Amino acid sequence: MILWQKLLLLYYYLAHPAYGDQRSSSSLANLSSWAKQHGTTLHPAVQWVDYGDGDWGLQLTSKVDRGTELVRVPRSIVLDSVVSRDEIISSSTSVIENANEYIIDALGPFQVHEENFWIVLKLYQCLRDERNGKHAPWIEAMPRKFRHFSKEEEDCLPFYAKYIADYQRQKLDAFVDAASVICGHKLEGKEKEQFTWAFDAVGSRFWKTTSTIKEDYQPRSELVPVGDMFNHREPPNVKLYHDNDGDAVCFLYLGENDDTEDDKLTCYPKDLLITYGLGYNPHRFLVIFGFVPTDMKEIWCHFVFSDDNPYSADVSKMVFQCKDGSIPQDVWDAVLYELDPSKDIELMRHDPMAKFYAAEVLNNHVAKQLEELASLREKIDSVVDGENLDLIKMHNHFLTDAFHRVQSNLKAELGKH
Repeated sequence: MILWQKLLLLYYYLAHPAYGDQRSSSSLANLSSWAKQHGTTLHPAVQWVDYGDGDWGLQLTSKVDRGTELVRVPRSIVLDSVVSRDEIISSSTSVIENANEYIIDALGPFQVHEENFWIVLKLYQCLRDERNGKHAPWIEAMPRKFRHFSKEEEDCLPFYAKYIADYQRQKLDAFVDAASVICGHKLEGKEKEQFTWAFDAVGSRFWKTTSTIKEDYQPRSELVPVGDMFNHREPPNVKLYHDNDGDAVCFLYLGENDDTEDDKLTCYPKDLLITYGLGYNPHRFLVIFGFVPTDMKEIWCHFVFSDDNPYSADVSKMVFQCKDGSIPQDVWDAVLYELDPSKDIELMRHDPMAKFYAAEVLNNHVAKQLEELASLREKIDSVVDGENLDLIKMHNHFLTDAFHRVQSNLKAELGKH
Protein backbone atom coordinates (compact mmCIF):
# COMPACT_ATOMS: atom_id res chain seq x y z
CA MET A 1 0.00 0.00 0.00
CA ILE A 2 1.50 3.32 -1.05
CA LEU A 3 1.67 6.42 1.16
CA TRP A 4 -1.46 8.24 -0.08
CA GLN A 5 -3.54 5.09 0.50
CA LYS A 6 -2.25 4.75 4.05
CA LEU A 7 -2.95 8.40 4.83
CA LEU A 8 -6.47 8.23 3.37
CA LEU A 9 -7.24 5.07 5.28
CA LEU A 10 -5.98 6.60 8.52
CA TYR A 11 -7.98 9.79 8.04
CA TYR A 12 -11.07 7.92 6.94
CA TYR A 13 -11.25 5.64 9.95
CA LEU A 14 -10.43 8.46 12.37
CA ALA A 15 -13.15 10.65 10.88
CA HIS A 16 -15.74 7.95 10.22
CA PRO A 17 -16.11 4.98 12.60
CA ALA A 18 -17.13 1.74 10.94
CA TYR A 19 -20.82 1.37 10.16
CA GLY A 20 -21.08 -1.44 12.69
CA ASP A 21 -19.92 0.77 15.57
CA GLN A 22 -23.24 0.50 17.37
CA ARG A 23 -22.56 -3.16 18.03
CA SER A 24 -20.88 -4.15 21.28
CA SER A 25 -18.57 -6.88 22.49
CA SER A 26 -21.54 -8.40 24.32
CA SER A 27 -23.28 -8.78 20.93
CA LEU A 28 -20.30 -10.81 19.72
CA ALA A 29 -20.38 -12.97 22.85
CA ASN A 30 -24.13 -13.50 22.44
CA LEU A 31 -23.66 -14.47 18.79
CA SER A 32 -20.96 -16.99 19.69
CA SER A 33 -23.11 -18.53 22.42
CA TRP A 34 -26.20 -18.62 20.18
CA ALA A 35 -24.32 -20.22 17.30
CA LYS A 36 -22.94 -22.93 19.59
CA GLN A 37 -26.38 -23.64 21.06
CA HIS A 38 -27.75 -24.18 17.56
CA GLY A 39 -25.05 -26.65 16.59
CA THR A 40 -22.46 -24.45 14.90
CA THR A 41 -18.95 -25.77 15.43
CA LEU A 42 -15.64 -23.92 15.20
CA HIS A 43 -12.29 -25.68 14.93
CA PRO A 44 -10.25 -25.32 18.15
CA ALA A 45 -7.74 -23.18 16.21
CA VAL A 46 -10.43 -20.69 15.14
CA GLN A 47 -11.31 -17.67 17.25
CA TRP A 48 -13.48 -14.58 16.98
CA VAL A 49 -11.63 -11.31 16.58
CA ASP A 50 -12.82 -7.80 17.37
CA TYR A 51 -10.90 -5.31 15.23
CA GLY A 52 -12.60 -2.40 16.97
CA ASP A 53 -15.31 0.01 15.87
CA GLY A 54 -17.70 -2.89 15.34
CA ASP A 55 -15.54 -4.65 12.76
CA TRP A 56 -15.43 -8.37 13.55
CA GLY A 57 -13.99 -11.41 11.86
CA LEU A 58 -12.45 -14.83 12.38
CA GLN A 59 -8.81 -15.78 12.87
CA LEU A 60 -6.65 -18.87 12.88
CA THR A 61 -4.56 -19.19 16.04
CA SER A 62 -2.28 -22.06 15.01
CA LYS A 63 -1.28 -24.09 11.99
CA VAL A 64 -3.81 -26.48 10.43
CA ASP A 65 -3.58 -28.59 7.28
CA ARG A 66 -5.02 -27.40 4.02
CA GLY A 67 -8.53 -28.77 3.64
CA THR A 68 -9.24 -28.64 7.37
CA GLU A 69 -12.86 -27.85 8.20
CA LEU A 70 -12.85 -24.61 10.17
CA VAL A 71 -16.53 -23.84 10.63
CA ARG A 72 -19.70 -25.92 10.24
CA VAL A 73 -23.09 -24.18 10.28
CA PRO A 74 -26.26 -26.33 10.37
CA ARG A 75 -28.84 -25.50 7.75
CA SER A 76 -31.45 -25.19 10.48
CA ILE A 77 -30.25 -21.61 11.13
CA VAL A 78 -29.34 -20.74 7.53
CA LEU A 79 -31.70 -18.50 5.58
CA ASP A 80 -32.21 -20.52 2.42
CA SER A 81 -34.00 -18.96 -0.54
CA VAL A 82 -36.18 -21.98 -1.31
CA VAL A 83 -37.04 -22.76 2.30
CA SER A 84 -37.72 -19.09 3.03
CA ARG A 85 -40.04 -18.79 0.04
CA ASP A 86 -42.07 -21.83 1.06
CA GLU A 87 -42.28 -20.73 4.72
CA ILE A 88 -43.32 -17.18 3.86
CA ILE A 89 -46.01 -18.14 1.37
CA SER A 90 -47.48 -20.83 3.62
CA SER A 91 -47.57 -18.59 6.70
CA SER A 92 -48.66 -15.34 5.07
CA THR A 93 -51.92 -13.88 6.38
CA SER A 94 -52.62 -12.50 2.92
CA VAL A 95 -52.12 -15.71 1.00
CA ILE A 96 -53.13 -15.38 -2.62
CA GLU A 97 -53.40 -18.09 -5.22
CA ASN A 98 -50.27 -18.43 -7.38
CA ALA A 99 -48.42 -16.02 -5.06
CA ASN A 100 -45.07 -16.77 -6.67
CA GLU A 101 -46.36 -15.60 -10.05
CA TYR A 102 -47.48 -12.30 -8.52
CA ILE A 103 -44.06 -11.89 -6.92
CA ILE A 104 -42.26 -12.46 -10.21
CA ASP A 105 -44.58 -9.97 -11.90
CA ALA A 106 -43.93 -7.38 -9.15
CA LEU A 107 -40.17 -7.88 -9.47
CA GLY A 108 -40.38 -7.08 -13.17
CA PRO A 109 -36.90 -6.92 -14.76
CA PHE A 110 -35.40 -7.85 -11.40
CA GLN A 111 -37.03 -11.28 -11.32
CA VAL A 112 -33.57 -12.72 -11.99
CA HIS A 113 -32.95 -11.84 -8.34
CA GLU A 114 -35.98 -13.74 -7.03
CA GLU A 115 -33.84 -15.99 -4.82
CA ASN A 116 -32.25 -12.89 -3.32
CA PHE A 117 -35.71 -11.39 -2.69
CA TRP A 118 -36.95 -14.29 -0.56
CA ILE A 119 -33.92 -14.07 1.73
CA VAL A 120 -34.37 -10.31 2.09
CA LEU A 121 -38.03 -10.76 2.99
CA LYS A 122 -37.20 -13.55 5.46
CA LEU A 123 -34.53 -11.44 7.17
CA TYR A 124 -36.98 -8.53 7.30
CA GLN A 125 -39.49 -10.76 9.07
CA CYS A 126 -36.79 -11.92 11.48
CA LEU A 127 -35.91 -8.30 12.19
CA ARG A 128 -39.53 -7.46 12.92
CA ASP A 129 -39.48 -10.30 15.45
CA GLU A 130 -35.98 -9.40 16.63
CA ARG A 131 -36.55 -9.51 20.40
CA ASN A 132 -38.14 -12.94 20.55
CA GLY A 133 -37.15 -14.47 17.23
CA LYS A 134 -34.90 -17.43 16.69
CA HIS A 135 -32.25 -15.35 14.94
CA ALA A 136 -32.27 -12.39 17.37
CA PRO A 137 -28.63 -12.71 18.62
CA TRP A 138 -27.38 -12.98 15.05
CA ILE A 139 -29.34 -9.93 13.90
CA GLU A 140 -28.14 -8.00 16.93
CA ALA A 141 -24.56 -8.76 15.89
CA MET A 142 -25.03 -7.35 12.39
CA PRO A 143 -24.19 -3.73 11.54
CA ARG A 144 -27.11 -1.43 12.31
CA LYS A 145 -26.36 0.79 9.36
CA PHE A 146 -25.05 0.22 5.87
CA ARG A 147 -23.44 2.68 3.52
CA HIS A 148 -25.64 4.83 1.27
CA PHE A 149 -24.52 7.56 -1.11
CA SER A 150 -26.25 10.92 -1.27
CA LYS A 151 -27.24 12.39 -4.64
CA GLU A 152 -24.22 14.72 -4.51
CA GLU A 153 -21.93 11.80 -3.68
CA GLU A 154 -23.32 9.65 -6.49
CA ASP A 155 -22.54 12.43 -8.95
CA CYS A 156 -18.88 12.03 -7.89
CA LEU A 157 -18.82 8.33 -8.82
CA PRO A 158 -17.37 6.95 -12.07
CA PHE A 159 -19.96 5.85 -14.62
CA TYR A 160 -19.96 2.16 -13.74
CA ALA A 161 -20.05 2.76 -9.98
CA LYS A 162 -23.00 5.12 -10.44
CA TYR A 163 -24.66 2.53 -12.66
CA ILE A 164 -24.46 -0.04 -9.85
CA ALA A 165 -25.84 2.48 -7.34
CA ASP A 166 -28.77 3.27 -9.68
CA TYR A 167 -29.39 -0.42 -10.29
CA GLN A 168 -29.44 -1.19 -6.56
CA ARG A 169 -31.93 1.61 -5.91
CA GLN A 170 -34.28 0.34 -8.63
CA LYS A 171 -33.85 -3.22 -7.40
CA LEU A 172 -34.81 -2.14 -3.86
CA ASP A 173 -37.95 -0.43 -5.19
CA ALA A 174 -38.94 -3.63 -7.02
CA PHE A 175 -38.30 -5.70 -3.89
CA VAL A 176 -40.47 -3.34 -1.82
CA ASP A 177 -43.30 -3.72 -4.36
CA ALA A 178 -42.97 -7.51 -4.25
CA ALA A 179 -42.84 -7.58 -0.44
CA SER A 180 -46.01 -5.47 -0.35
CA VAL A 181 -47.80 -8.25 -2.22
CA ILE A 182 -46.98 -10.72 0.53
CA CYS A 183 -47.54 -8.30 3.40
CA GLY A 184 -50.88 -7.18 2.00
CA HIS A 185 -50.04 -3.48 2.24
CA LYS A 186 -47.47 -1.00 0.96
CA LEU A 187 -44.31 -0.91 3.04
CA GLU A 188 -43.73 2.66 4.16
CA GLY A 189 -42.09 4.56 7.01
CA LYS A 190 -40.50 2.33 9.63
CA GLU A 191 -41.38 -0.83 7.73
CA LYS A 192 -39.64 0.38 4.58
CA GLU A 193 -36.64 1.47 6.65
CA GLN A 194 -36.37 -2.00 8.17
CA PHE A 195 -36.83 -3.66 4.79
CA THR A 196 -34.07 -1.47 3.35
CA TRP A 197 -31.79 -2.60 6.16
CA ALA A 198 -32.55 -6.25 5.32
CA PHE A 199 -31.93 -5.53 1.63
CA ASP A 200 -28.51 -4.02 2.40
CA ALA A 201 -27.58 -6.78 4.84
CA VAL A 202 -28.43 -9.58 2.43
CA GLY A 203 -26.87 -7.85 -0.57
CA SER A 204 -23.51 -7.60 1.14
CA ARG A 205 -23.55 -10.94 2.96
CA PHE A 206 -25.29 -13.70 0.96
CA TRP A 207 -23.91 -16.15 -1.57
CA LYS A 208 -24.78 -19.22 -3.61
CA THR A 209 -23.59 -22.45 -2.05
CA THR A 210 -22.01 -25.30 -3.98
CA SER A 211 -21.24 -28.89 -3.09
CA THR A 212 -17.97 -30.77 -3.41
CA ILE A 213 -19.75 -33.98 -2.40
CA LYS A 214 -22.72 -34.26 -4.73
CA GLU A 215 -22.14 -33.48 -8.40
CA ASP A 216 -25.87 -33.02 -9.06
CA TYR A 217 -26.33 -30.49 -6.24
CA GLN A 218 -28.09 -27.35 -7.45
CA PRO A 219 -26.61 -24.09 -6.09
CA ARG A 220 -29.03 -21.98 -4.09
CA SER A 221 -28.86 -18.57 -2.47
CA GLU A 222 -28.24 -18.59 1.28
CA LEU A 223 -27.41 -16.22 4.09
CA VAL A 224 -25.23 -18.10 6.56
CA PRO A 225 -24.88 -16.96 10.19
CA VAL A 226 -21.24 -16.89 11.39
CA GLY A 227 -20.11 -17.47 7.81
CA ASP A 228 -21.24 -13.94 7.02
CA MET A 229 -18.63 -12.66 9.50
CA PHE A 230 -15.70 -13.62 7.26
CA ASN A 231 -13.94 -10.64 5.73
CA HIS A 232 -12.71 -10.46 2.12
CA ARG A 233 -9.45 -11.03 0.35
CA GLU A 234 -8.53 -12.02 -3.17
CA PRO A 235 -7.25 -14.68 -3.26
CA PRO A 236 -8.97 -16.09 -0.16
CA ASN A 237 -7.58 -18.60 2.34
CA VAL A 238 -11.01 -20.04 3.12
CA LYS A 239 -13.62 -21.60 0.84
CA LEU A 240 -17.16 -22.72 1.53
CA TYR A 241 -18.95 -25.82 0.41
CA HIS A 242 -22.38 -27.30 0.94
CA ASP A 243 -22.37 -30.61 2.76
CA ASN A 244 -25.65 -32.00 1.48
CA ASP A 245 -25.32 -35.24 3.42
CA GLY A 246 -24.39 -33.44 6.62
CA ASP A 247 -27.10 -30.82 6.12
CA ALA A 248 -24.67 -27.99 6.77
CA VAL A 249 -22.70 -25.18 5.18
CA CYS A 250 -18.99 -25.64 5.86
CA PHE A 251 -15.81 -23.63 5.52
CA LEU A 252 -12.46 -25.19 4.62
CA TYR A 253 -8.94 -23.85 5.04
CA LEU A 254 -7.24 -23.32 1.68
CA GLY A 255 -3.89 -22.14 2.98
CA GLU A 256 -2.00 -19.25 1.44
CA ASN A 257 -1.68 -19.15 -2.34
CA ASP A 258 1.75 -17.60 -2.18
CA ASP A 259 4.05 -20.49 -3.14
CA THR A 260 7.02 -18.73 -1.52
CA GLU A 261 5.40 -18.67 1.91
CA ASP A 262 7.13 -20.85 4.47
CA ASP A 263 4.44 -22.23 6.78
CA LYS A 264 6.97 -22.44 9.59
CA LEU A 265 7.42 -18.68 9.47
CA THR A 266 3.71 -17.86 9.36
CA CYS A 267 2.67 -15.63 12.25
CA TYR A 268 -0.45 -16.42 14.24
CA PRO A 269 -3.15 -15.44 14.75
CA LYS A 270 -3.89 -14.70 11.09
CA ASP A 271 -7.11 -13.55 9.50
CA LEU A 272 -9.41 -16.05 7.83
CA LEU A 273 -10.76 -14.55 4.61
CA ILE A 274 -13.19 -15.55 1.89
CA THR A 275 -13.74 -14.04 -1.53
CA TYR A 276 -16.77 -11.85 -2.17
CA GLY A 277 -16.49 -12.71 -5.87
CA LEU A 278 -15.81 -10.63 -8.99
CA GLY A 279 -12.48 -9.59 -7.55
CA TYR A 280 -11.70 -7.48 -10.62
CA ASN A 281 -14.62 -5.04 -10.19
CA PRO A 282 -13.70 -2.20 -7.78
CA HIS A 283 -17.03 -0.41 -8.33
CA ARG A 284 -18.97 -3.36 -6.90
CA PHE A 285 -16.84 -3.37 -3.75
CA LEU A 286 -17.42 0.34 -3.26
CA VAL A 287 -21.19 0.38 -3.78
CA ILE A 288 -22.28 -3.05 -2.47
CA PHE A 289 -19.76 -3.69 0.28
CA GLY A 290 -18.74 -0.15 1.16
CA PHE A 291 -14.95 -0.42 0.95
CA VAL A 292 -12.11 -0.01 -1.52
CA PRO A 293 -9.79 -3.03 -1.81
CA THR A 294 -6.62 -1.15 -2.73
CA ASP A 295 -4.70 -4.44 -2.77
CA MET A 296 -6.57 -5.69 -5.85
CA LYS A 297 -4.24 -7.48 -8.23
CA GLU A 298 -6.25 -6.64 -11.33
CA ILE A 299 -9.14 -4.45 -12.41
CA TRP A 300 -11.66 -4.76 -15.19
CA CYS A 301 -10.35 -2.92 -18.25
CA HIS A 302 -13.66 -1.01 -18.68
CA PHE A 303 -13.56 -1.63 -22.45
CA VAL A 304 -16.93 -2.54 -23.98
CA PHE A 305 -16.44 -5.22 -26.62
CA SER A 306 -18.85 -6.47 -29.28
CA ASP A 307 -21.31 -9.11 -28.09
CA ASP A 308 -20.01 -11.57 -30.71
CA ASN A 309 -16.34 -11.14 -29.76
CA PRO A 310 -15.21 -14.66 -28.75
CA TYR A 311 -12.07 -13.36 -27.05
CA SER A 312 -13.95 -11.16 -24.55
CA ALA A 313 -16.57 -13.72 -23.51
CA ASP A 314 -14.83 -14.34 -20.17
CA VAL A 315 -15.07 -10.94 -18.48
CA SER A 316 -12.74 -12.05 -15.70
CA LYS A 317 -9.92 -12.11 -18.26
CA MET A 318 -10.64 -8.61 -19.58
CA VAL A 319 -8.44 -6.98 -16.95
CA PHE A 320 -5.40 -4.79 -16.42
CA GLN A 321 -2.78 -5.71 -13.82
CA CYS A 322 -2.78 -3.15 -11.00
CA LYS A 323 0.80 -3.52 -9.81
CA ASP A 324 2.64 -2.87 -13.07
CA GLY A 325 -0.12 -1.90 -15.51
CA SER A 326 0.55 -4.85 -17.76
CA ILE A 327 -2.06 -5.97 -20.27
CA PRO A 328 -2.80 -9.71 -20.60
CA GLN A 329 -2.76 -11.30 -24.03
CA ASP A 330 -6.50 -12.02 -23.70
CA VAL A 331 -7.21 -8.28 -23.78
CA TRP A 332 -4.89 -7.73 -26.75
CA ASP A 333 -6.65 -10.55 -28.63
CA ALA A 334 -10.08 -9.09 -27.91
CA VAL A 335 -9.01 -5.67 -29.20
CA LEU A 336 -7.34 -7.17 -32.28
CA TYR A 337 -10.57 -9.00 -33.06
CA GLU A 338 -12.48 -5.70 -32.82
CA LEU A 339 -10.10 -4.17 -35.37
CA ASP A 340 -10.77 -6.86 -37.95
CA PRO A 341 -12.90 -9.95 -37.08
CA SER A 342 -12.10 -11.54 -40.46
CA LYS A 343 -8.36 -11.89 -39.82
CA ASP A 344 -6.57 -14.71 -38.05
CA ILE A 345 -5.66 -13.66 -34.51
CA GLU A 346 -2.38 -15.55 -34.58
CA LEU A 347 -1.27 -13.58 -37.63
CA MET A 348 -2.42 -10.29 -36.12
CA ARG A 349 -0.42 -10.95 -32.94
CA HIS A 350 2.76 -10.87 -35.00
CA ASP A 351 1.73 -7.98 -37.23
CA PRO A 352 3.49 -4.81 -35.94
CA MET A 353 0.89 -2.47 -37.43
CA ALA A 354 -2.01 -4.44 -35.98
CA LYS A 355 -0.37 -4.30 -32.55
CA PHE A 356 0.19 -0.55 -33.02
CA TYR A 357 -3.47 0.10 -33.87
CA ALA A 358 -4.59 -2.06 -30.93
CA ALA A 359 -2.30 -0.11 -28.60
CA GLU A 360 -3.69 3.14 -29.99
CA VAL A 361 -7.26 2.02 -29.37
CA LEU A 362 -6.46 1.02 -25.80
CA ASN A 363 -4.47 4.18 -25.17
CA ASN A 364 -7.40 6.36 -26.27
CA HIS A 365 -9.71 4.29 -24.09
CA VAL A 366 -7.49 4.63 -21.01
CA ALA A 367 -7.09 8.36 -21.63
CA LYS A 368 -10.90 8.73 -21.53
CA GLN A 369 -11.03 6.82 -18.23
CA LEU A 370 -8.40 9.11 -16.74
CA GLU A 371 -10.19 12.18 -18.09
CA GLU A 372 -13.42 11.09 -16.38
CA LEU A 373 -11.64 10.44 -13.08
CA ALA A 374 -9.93 13.85 -13.23
CA SER A 375 -13.22 15.66 -13.81
CA LEU A 376 -14.80 13.73 -10.93
CA ARG A 377 -12.02 14.81 -8.58
CA GLU A 378 -13.06 18.40 -9.26
CA LYS A 379 -16.64 17.47 -8.33
CA ILE A 380 -15.45 15.75 -5.16
CA ASP A 381 -13.56 18.88 -4.11
CA SER A 382 -16.66 21.02 -4.73
CA VAL A 383 -18.92 18.97 -2.43
CA VAL A 384 -19.15 20.70 0.93
CA ASP A 385 -20.19 17.75 3.08
CA GLY A 386 -20.59 14.02 2.63
CA GLU A 387 -19.83 11.12 4.94
CA ASN A 388 -18.57 8.98 2.06
CA LEU A 389 -16.38 11.53 0.29
CA ASP A 390 -13.09 10.18 1.63
CA LEU A 391 -13.99 6.68 0.48
CA ILE A 392 -15.03 7.99 -2.94
CA LYS A 393 -11.75 9.89 -3.16
CA MET A 394 -9.80 6.75 -2.26
CA HIS A 395 -11.66 4.83 -4.99
CA ASN A 396 -10.86 7.56 -7.52
CA HIS A 397 -7.16 7.68 -6.63
CA PHE A 398 -6.88 3.90 -6.76
CA LEU A 399 -8.35 3.75 -10.26
CA THR A 400 -6.29 6.72 -11.41
CA ASP A 401 -3.04 5.10 -10.26
CA ALA A 402 -3.95 1.79 -11.94
CA PHE A 403 -4.88 3.41 -15.27
CA HIS A 404 -1.76 5.58 -15.21
CA ARG A 405 0.38 2.45 -15.01
CA VAL A 406 -1.49 0.94 -17.96
CA GLN A 407 -1.10 4.19 -19.89
CA SER A 408 2.67 4.15 -19.32
CA ASN A 409 2.91 0.67 -20.84
CA LEU A 410 0.76 1.65 -23.80
CA LYS A 411 2.88 4.73 -24.52
CA ALA A 412 5.97 2.53 -24.40
CA GLU A 413 4.33 0.15 -26.85
CA LEU A 414 3.38 2.98 -29.20
CA GLY A 415 6.92 4.31 -28.95
CA LYS A 416 8.25 1.13 -30.54
CA HIS A 417 6.65 1.99 -33.87
